[in-house]
Amino acid sequence: MSLICSIFLSLFSVRQLVRLAFPALLLFSCFATPSILFASERTAWFSDVPLIDSVIVDAQLSFAFDSPSGRILVLHLQTQAADHELLSAYRDTLTAIGWTKQNEQYVKGDELLRLEKIQFEGKRSWRLTIMPMSAEQLAIR
Repeated sequence: MSLICSIFLSLFSVRQLVRLAFPALLLFSCFATPSILFASERTAWFSDVPLIDSVIVDAQLSFAFDSPSGRILVLHLQTQAADHELLSAYRDTLTAIGWTKQNEQYVKGDELLRLEKIQFEGKRSWRLTIMPMSAEQLAIR
């Protein structure tokens, strides 16, 4: 490591290295920041809910809030993946993180998770809903 440093210092002065390094770091931060922000924005309010790579969350239609009996989370997902691929991916992923499939929904602790295919404004999409078991009769349309 010191050999590499001595070679660079012999070729460039410290001032030249700073002139080269600062713009490079600035340029890197400009390109790196949007992807980092996008990843954090994408998962900030539902970080414990897995998102399959092929889905995009429609943030305008999705929402989350805490109710007296627990959290309610509704994500509207759009994907080009085939139905069986999406369902299989979610089945495998949810099972791996502790959700148990019961009928057409998943259960973990005192929460239910439903993944439903819906039509919204003429487009095919999916709705992922997490709610407390006590709110099972809740119909989100």
